[in-house]
Amino acid sequence: MNAFAAPAHAAAQAPASSRPLGRAWLRLAVFATTSALAALEYASLLGRAPRARALWVVAAVTLGGAALRLLAGRARPRTRRALAAAAVLLTALLALLAAGVPAHLLAPGGWPALGRHLGHGVSALGSWLWPYTGHDRWAERAVLLVLPAVLTAAAALCFWPSVRAWEARRTFALVMLVALYVAGAANTPAHLDGLRGVVLVTLIAAWLWLPELRIAQAGRAARWLLACVLLALLARPLLTSTSSWIDYREPASASQLTASFQWDQQYGPIPWPRTSATMFEVLQTRPSLLRVTSLDRFDGIRFLRSASPPGITRLDLPPRRLDRGVRTGTVSVAGLRSRLLVGGGGVALGARWLGSGTPALRREADGTVAAPRTVGGGGIYQVSTYVPRATPARLRAAPRGFPRVYLPYAQFELPGRGASGLSHPNLLLEEHSAPASGALIGPADPGKAPGADATTAARIADSPYGGMYALAQRLAHGAHSSYEVARRIQLFLLRSYGYSEHVARARYPLEAFLFSQGAGYCQQFSGAMTLMLRMEGIPARVGAGFKPSVYDARTGGWQVRALDAHAWVEVFFTGFGWVTFDPTPSTPSIRAPGEDAISKALIVSGSSPRPAHGSRTGAGFARARAARAGGQFPLLGALLGGAGLLVLAALGSAAMLSHARLRRGLCGEADGAVAELRRALGALARGSSPARRRPMPATRDPGSLLGQPPPPTLAALERRLRERGRDSAGDYLAALGRSRYAPPGGGPAPSPRGRAALRRALTAGAGWRTRLRVLALMPPGGARRDGR
Repeated sequence: MNAFAAPAHAAAQAPASSRPLGRAWLRLAVFATTSALAALEYASLLGRAPRARALWVVAAVTLGGAALRLLAGRARPRTRRALAAAAVLLTALLALLAAGVPAHLLAPGGWPALGRHLGHGVSALGSWLWPYTGHDRWAERAVLLVLPAVLTAAAALCFWPSVRAWEARRTFALVMLVALYVAGAANTPAHLDGLRGVVLVTLIAAWLWLPELRIAQAGRAARWLLACVLLALLARPLLTSTSSWIDYREPASASQLTASFQWDQQYGPIPWPRTSATMFEVLQTRPSLLRVTSLDRFDGIRFLRSASPPGITRLDLPPRRLDRGVRTGTVSVAGLRSRLLVGGGGVALGARWLGSGTPALRREADGTVAAPRTVGGGGIYQVSTYVPRATPARLRAAPRGFPRVYLPYAQFELPGRGASGLSHPNLLLEEHSAPASGALIGPADPGKAPGADATTAARIADSPYGGMYALAQRLAHGAHSSYEVARRIQLFLLRSYGYSEHVARARYPLEAFLFSQGAGYCQQFSGAMTLMLRMEGIPARVGAGFKPSVYDARTGGWQVRALDAHAWVEVFFTGFGWVTFDPTPSTPSIRAPGEDAISKALIVSGSSPRPAHGSRTGAGFARARAARAGGQFPLLGALLGGAGLLVLAALGSAAMLSHARLRRGLCGEADGAVAELRRALGALARGSSPARRRPMPATRDPGSLLGQPPPPTLAALERRLRERGRDSAGDYLAALGRSRYAPPGGGPAPSPRGRAALRRALTAGAGWRTRLRVLALMPPGGARRDGR
């Protein structure tokens, strides 16, 4: 009897028509396709849908699912579970990187900062309408991070290497993916919804039945699926409705619907209501900021609006540029109760009510739209605004000088004795009062800095704002235009300070913000930048209004809420008008390690009244940018690094499991080991046939079997190997024979070490092609259990 013949109890081949169409890898392909559809639909919740990032997340999770699939049926259960948990963790990290989370925040030391950023992003979302079209980076990430969480959990459920509750786990994973799809489809405008539904139904059917479907059943399954799709498409018009089936919105109380605002800055607890109640709706092309008024006076502690702000229409609105920068919008007042109304996305040209019986609107000198009395909800008016459309190059070329009538915008007051931000001021009284004698500081002529006069410079340096003045000088050192100064100050504030709505009161709030608190909200940022610009003789004022973030696709308008109230900076450029700068970070600042030290060093080094000799602020900004870039990995590098870690983990898992896999394969009758030995001997015979055989070198190993026909039995092969000194290989063959023919317990079982010795003995003296062929037939991973 031939020792290498297949055992008599081998299973017969099943008919081709009854075989399944696919196996686990087909399930992986269906999972990847369904996840991609759900992720792309969910990504549409963001106005600027990050489809590429969504697909990167799907790719990372699919790679993790493949790693889990490779662990199925390998190693002991405890080891397998540990390796699977490590694979899921690596998959989650890779998916988070693909979703745009900075790599340094995923380290344990960055978890607190990551939690703060996500908390701010969630709070910034508020009660917006979908899709989200705001500009808050962490609000977008908070929406997108649902993808890594859901997809990683679905992959773990589908491919976890355990048969326990397998069908239930796959079904629950499908429910999660369908819920992800529905979340995007139900909250975004419909487009090709019938086609998307057909694709979804097809993928659900493939998920449930395709891997186990027999070839003979494929045609009937396709016909049933087509019938269901056609029936659904026919019923679709009957279910279409222009209104919601269930009205889930609860009416708000009157106190929630109305609000008034105090625009004067106080730098303490936020003075305006922080609710999601709609104040008004604006129909205008993508306004970034909606201006209400401006604050022109600094009284030594705060910026506020004076009774007569300076302004001349022909200077604010240059005639030769009006044809390019004029916008028209319609404002529907809802919960806002104020005499000062929204003027649109720039300085207002004029406004008029759409309807009768309402008080006339007028444009004040600084471009504020005002009514003679407080206006409540319900009115609709049309407003035209001017927004300068100037490139940075043109603004750099603008002259440093400006009309003398705008000198008040380059002046500020020094605090008097007893002035303090800890006390609550009488803002109505200050609005009409004149500056105290000798407290007003400013340039003698337009285009000059107040520090050009030595006496004025000494007064500022000896005041409570001496540190801020030194910092402004340092930031402006070497700048050749007002725009460059403004841009440097804006970038410095954006990169060096954090966002916080919980700021303690201080005697001199802006000085405390810069040098002790290090964080604030829009009032601190806009006030500090405006004051530093005035210290350099540049006309600037605080702009106050709203920063819209909620777009209603049904009406095509922006719904502005109470919590959208905001403050920014307006800088006057001759020939262009008022140009806006927003120095407030939209999220808590993300600093790389070492950037805080650089920012503080820049502040400390500017604490003297004069800038240090040879110092240049530009170099400090370059170092800060380098430190910031050094703390984050590029997206592609992070993805490649994460993929490399996942591949290394998979290879390590395979290496750790190979020994246990071999032992299982060699147990029992060792059919797989005998079958692979038969194939290896056949490869040796083909490699040494007369047509292919080359002359043997004189140094060939005398123990090689190359060139000799394979013996018919295991015993004969064992004897031949022992004659050539290959005792380890002979011992393996003896153990293999006992496993195949002797009763259990007759001696040691075949070992992986003996199998490796046999492989070396068979290929001794053979060429590299034959070695590779035998290695492929007897791989380190062990014989296939089916023996084929």
